[in-house]
Amino acid sequence: MVVRFRLLALVWVCVVSCTACDAGGRAASHTSRAKLLADFTDGAWDLRVDRVWDGQSGNVGSPSDPLADDAYQGVTDGATYRVIVSDHASSVSIGPRSVRGLRTAWPDTCFVFNLSEGTFAGGRFVVWAGSEGLQAEVTLYGSGRPVVESKRGTLVPAP
Repeated sequence: MVVRFRLLALVWVCVVSCTACDAGGRAASHTSRAKLLADFTDGAWDLRVDRVWDGQSGNVGSPSDPLADDAYQGVTDGATYRVIVSDHASSVSIGPRSVRGLRTAWPDTCFVFNLSEGTFAGGRFVVWAGSEGLQAEVTLYGSGRPVVESKRGTLVPAP
């Protein structure tokens, strides 16, 4: 039973890491992506939200289902969340509620963090290189509803 659970957990991490990275709509070249992701280091960052999931699009059946860019609505004057990255980019703490998580995957195109502290049902934090710099997504899962909210935006070093 334990082996089966571990195997299912490993498959879930692989699915989340692959689908979350594919959802970002990367336009930068592989070389610039690698450089930008190499620049994502320990320290304070600001996630400037400019897109919010509309809560319906995307046929979300499970938390691992990716959300396409067109499922997000552009927002002006979106929230800014402080993101603290630590332990060689293996740990994050997000916002005033201190939602925390650990990196579960590091494919060539993104970082994927499993948010497990400070949330009701967990979530994910994904960082990737877009055509205009680092981008990030914070997605919170629900109970009875796979995804409760998801926000995306530019990730910049905090002043």
